[in-house]
Amino acid sequence: MRPADAARLGIAAHAALEALDLDLPVSAQPAAVAAVLQAVRDLDDAERETLARDLVGALARHAADGGSCRIHGRELPFCVRLDGMPEIFVRGRIDLLAERGERLVIRDYQYTSPEDDGEAHRVQLEIYALAVAAAYPARALEGEIEWLRAPAGRVAVAIDLAVSRERVGAIAARLVAALDARTAAAFPMAFSVPAPCRALGCPFVSRCFPRARREGVAT
Repeated sequence: MRPADAARLGIAAHAALEALDLDLPVSAQPAAVAAVLQAVRDLDDAERETLARDLVGALARHAADGGSCRIHGRELPFCVRLDGMPEIFVRGRIDLLAERGERLVIRDYQYTSPEDDGEAHRVQLEIYALAVAAAYPARALEGEIEWLRAPAGRVAVAIDLAVSRERVGAIAARLVAALDARTAAAFPMAFSVPAPCRALGCPFVSRCFPRARREGVAT
């Protein structure tokens, strides 16, 4: 699957999960998923079928929790101020916030192939954790990545708030330094050719690769 297709299906999956009742009876799940996906216009029949399979699987995993995971909210917007100066605010949306035992669980859904751990998404979860900690300062937190795409699965990501603040603060400091430098070298490009950027759907390809735009280069 191309990265651009995975991103498009991931957006559709997130929207469907926001609309679905996660506590639906098993017998009602396929029809509910089909109804939600029917409203998504840019899917062909095969993609709709694939997404339906993956979403029913996500509902089954939720049911397997046996009520041990109580949902506080889904697609929760936040804006959090990072420690230090100058003031930096980060805003975003948390896919799901739930309670499991004594811990609050911060879950992020990914529509990519499952990985062995969630380390690639650690900083994202740590930023979410800082936002949740601001609202629930006395609660223990845990991050969780759930891969929706078959064979799917979940993995926990331990959150240490002190380490998270230090790591995110250091990243913010580097960003401020790069902005102050105002040089291209302060923002090194991730790819040397435009093709991967186009596949990711980046809207700034023409800025990074102006020659490719003029000459119609596809590589």
